[in-house]
Amino acid sequence: MDVFMVTTLGVFAGIDWKWKKVPACLCIGFILFAAAGVCMGNYADRMSAFFGAFLGVFLFALSFLTRGAIGPADGAVFVATGILLGFWKNMILLTTGLVFHLIFTAVLLGIGRIRGKEFSWKKEIPFLPFVFLAYLQMQ
Repeated sequence: MDVFMVTTLGVFAGIDWKWKKVPACLCIGFILFAAAGVCMGNYADRMSAFFGAFLGVFLFALSFLTRGAIGPADGAVFVATGILLGFWKNMILLTTGLVFHLIFTAVLLGIGRIRGKEFSWKKEIPFLPFVFLAYLQMQ
């Protein structure tokens, strides 16, 4: 699972960083692979996988409520990681990714202030690269 997760999250992080969106077909494939792995009994138990996926569903719903401020791919990736990792590890992944994202944004804000530039809160900063770093940190 480690090689698969590192590779998949790394590819998704690169795509998200470059284009600010991840194609839906890749997200769906990741979710289907994760579900197949749980059905074969190779990953988290089914109850933990269900609740782990619920975290991603919640993020996916937030994507629509925030009109895309949170990307739908973020929710879809957390559905798949929740299935594979279970609820608590998925929650740690989300929290660590958010902390890394916060630090990066604070550094950008600080650099902008030093240079005398205004920081635009409408600037899109992809989230999946920070999820990738968080997963690497968890290993």
